Amino acid sequence: MNQRMRIMVLATTAWLASGVAMAGMEHEHPPMTQTTATAQVTGTLHGVDLAKRTADIEHPAVPEFRWPAMRMNFSVAQGVKLEGLKPGESVHFTITRSEQTTFTITEMGPAH
Repeated sequence: MNQRMRIMVLATTAWLASGVAMAGMEHEHPPMTQTTATAQVTGTLHGVDLAKRTADIEHPAVPEFRWPAMRMNFSVAQGVKLEGLKPGESVHFTITRSEQTTFTITEMGPAH
């Protein structure tokens, strides 16, 4: 195959691979959205505010959210029972990240 023919074959292959040849075959993709994610964590409860529905918890690193170990206040979802939990107690809880990137405890109870 001569040099000119190779160039034509390569150019045609590149044109086909670029999708130009399929211009009449357009289709739509659904929009990309951030998915809800959860993490299962065990930490130490330092306090609960029943009126504000928050829990002050010290937890280890949470790789699902790229968090280091830290102590923080979490919002707690309605329906999660806070009564009976005591400061200093080890708790197991689920953190849920919403599409708006808010983090809420959606399950919590004493660690076993």
